[in-house]
This record gives sequence, C-alpha cells and structure tokens, in this order.
Amino acid sequence: YDPDRQRAYFTSRLLQQRGETAQNQEAQALIELLYLNLQRESQLAAACFLPSYCWLTCATLHFLHFTNTQAPIRTLTGIYTSFLRLNFGGEVLSTGTVTNESIQEQHGSLMMYVVRTVGKLAYDGVMYKRTSFSEKELEQWIGGKTKTDEELHLLAMFQTDVLDFFLAPCVESRKYIPKDLGENGERRYVFAVPAMQEYLAALYVVLGENKSALEKLTKEVSVAIGQASEDVNAIVNIFSKFIPLRIFAIFNLLKLFPKLFEKIFSQNKGKIARTMAAEMFRTEDSYNEDVLDQVEQSLLGVHGPKPRQYDDSQPFELYPIFMGGLLHYGNRVLLQQLDCNIQSATVAQITHTLRKYLVREISKPLPPEELMDLLVLLYEFQNPRLTEEVLFSIRRICLTNIRMTSLKCFILSSVLSCTSASYHLKELDLSSCLLNHDMLQMLWPAFRHTHSLNLQFNSLGP
Repeated sequence: YDPDRQRAYFTSRLLQQRGETAQNQEAQALIELLYLNLQRESQLAAACFLPSYCWLTCATLHFLHFTNTQAPIRTLTGIYTSFLRLNFGGEVLSTGTVTNESIQEQHGSLMMYVVRTVGKLAYDGVMYKRTSFSEKELEQWIGGKTKTDEELHLLAMFQTDVLDFFLAPCVESRKYIPKDLGENGERRYVFAVPAMQEYLAALYVVLGENKSALEKLTKEVSVAIGQASEDVNAIVNIFSKFIPLRIFAIFNLLKLFPKLFEKIFSQNKGKIARTMAAEMFRTEDSYNEDVLDQVEQSLLGVHGPKPRQYDDSQPFELYPIFMGGLLHYGNRVLLQQLDCNIQSATVAQITHTLRKYLVREISKPLPPEELMDLLVLLYEFQNPRLTEEVLFSIRRICLTNIRMTSLKCFILSSVLSCTSASYHLKELDLSSCLLNHDMLQMLWPAFRHTHSLNLQFNSLGP
C-alpha cells in the first residue's frame, strides 16, 4: 500500500465542501494525524490497503468531526450497515456448480453466512475479551466440520473473498497479542477495523444466531409439529364425532410446542436486552474514555506515551451500542436487503425489556464517561419514545471533563429534544468540557430543558 496515495484520497474526501475556514483547518489537522498513523505501519494502514476501508475511515471521521444541524441525521451503526450493504448487497453463496444449490438454500445470502461464521468469531472474541485469533482458531470457527469437496471448495472461496476482507494479519503485536499467546511466534489475525468486530458480534446476537441448544431444538420441533397439526386438523374435524374425548388430548399436544417455543423465544429477546444493559454498565469499563473518543483513537492513533504491557481488559463498549442501533428501522431495511431480517416483534420485545433495565441502571450514580455512552446508545437507537421514558428517570446530567465535540453536542441536544416541553433537568453540568461558541449554538435545544447550567472552565470569554 502507498501512504501517499492514501493521503491524497483522504485529503480529497475530508476537504470536500469544507468552505468554512475553521472546518478547513480542522480537516487539515485530521489529515496530518491520519497520515502519521498510516506511516507508523499501523493496523489501519493494513486495512486501508482495500479502498472500501478508506471509505469507511472517511465516513467515520466525517461523522465524528463534521456533524451539524443542517446535515442529514447519521449514526455510527448506519455507517457500518451501509458499508456492508455496499460490499455485500445481492451476493449469494455459489461456486458456480449445481451441487452447491443445497448449500446456498441452507445458508441463504452471503451476508447471512458471514454472520453465522465471522459473526460467531467476533461474538466469541467479545465474550472472552479477545481481539486476535490464530490460524487454527479461524479454521475451527469458520471451517467447522467440512466433509464434501463442494463444502471445501466453498470454504476456500469464502476465505479468499470474504475472510481476508474482514481479517488481516496483526501488525501491532504489542497492542493486540497477550504475551502468553504470542510466544510461539505463530501468525495471528485481527479484524481490519476494531469496531467491525463489535458490529458483527452485535449483529450475530440481534439476529438470534447465539441460540442455545434447547432453543434450536424447540424451534425445529415446533415447526415440524406445527405443520403436522395443520395436516391432521381436517381429519380430526371429520372424525370428531366418533373419537373418544380423551384422544383429543393427544392432538392438543400438537399445539403445545409452538407455544413453548414462543415462550422461550420471548425469554431470548429479554436476554438480549439484559446483555445490552449489562455490557453498557460494566464496572471495569466505568472510567474508560467515552466510546466516541475510543473510536477516534482507533483511527488517528494514540499520540504520546503508550503502555508497554498488553492490557487484557480490552473494552468492547461499542458492542451494546451497535445492538441498539441495529434495531433502528433504517438499519433493519438495509439489512433486509442482505437477507438479514430483524422482525418488528423482536424489536418491540427487546425495547420493552431494555427500557426496564436502563431505568434501573441509571438510578445509580454514573461516571460522566458512562453517561455519555448512554446518550450515544439512545441516539443510535433513534427511538424517541424509549428515549423519553429513560430520560424521565434522569434529573441531573453531569458530563464534566468530557472532551465535548460538535457530534457530542448534537447527540446531547437530539436526545433531550425527544422529551416533552415540560421536562427539565435539575442540572446540566458541562464544566471543563472544552466548549466553544459554535458548540453552544448546537446546545441551545438542550439548554431549554434545564433549570441549572454549569459552563465553568470552558474558556468562553466574558
């Protein structure tokens, strides 16, 4: 890859339509930081070998730094969903042979197959706090038990065309590989963009692919017996006058399994909501930087002293936020085009349970970083009713020492604008947040919903 050509691309994209001098200077500063990160042979430089990831990087930086009230509403989840739609729209599993028709029917679209394989890898990585994987682990997760030549051929094509798209050899060994895992010198792989691991893990969960064995078995039995019940109902109606009543108890069992599945299905959706709430408010993540700053650092790098030892407490704080964003109608429409269907009933069940858990969690004092992450979750969700119900339990928002940006100001105002005109915070604390006068203009809708406003230590002048 050529960093100079990448810099030319990023310059043309980030300086596009940047008419205002202040924004033009900010764009130039971003380009310099990005270029320094590319020159360091970072993981981003390896990812940007593919033009698609150059696009994703520019789209994310635009979202982080150039969001304003005039631009259409965009979300981070929407950017990643659009990225997959652009790269996998219309793709199906096929190797060009007739013998693979059964495989294609089984897995459906290529994106759905990605969710069931790469998504499972991403999910297990999030659960075990891992970002790097060995070649053997990739074969285990992605390959599974392959027996036929057709399946092996399909796997080889999948690894060449898809797996190499999402995963890249690790080039930042100190950051991604624990000491005990890297001693044997084997090559390890990471997701080309760290946030993609959290997005695919969230998609894997929201689509219900992490079912337990009981849930899978119950669904299969439910479908089979449900179909059988339709076939025998007509016969039962004809012979009902001649069959003893006790026999009908057997036929009523045919209707029991679908109901049992529905009950387990509802419990599964409740589990997704509980997972979202639990991952949002993990104690060990309480004093990390807010999630938007983490996203920026993954693109621009961390400038200054770096820790010498591997930090095995890798935060995955985008994971629950992506789960919420995937439930938004706009993202569900795009995913439906990829044959990844999230039903409205599923969204309603998750939302109902999530509201209860969020209200319970925010009744406890939250650090400013965690509170900012909650606001990002509500913004990504794009559900005004849920947002209003959750905010009704909040009477004080303290974001002191948060490095506020135009995006964070826009999120705060957008979230508070979901409430009724009668809703007011007792206090909105924005002290030491590096605010400027342009940000204050974006915050006016939020100021209308507060009784006491703290703007100390922001160098706003007299």
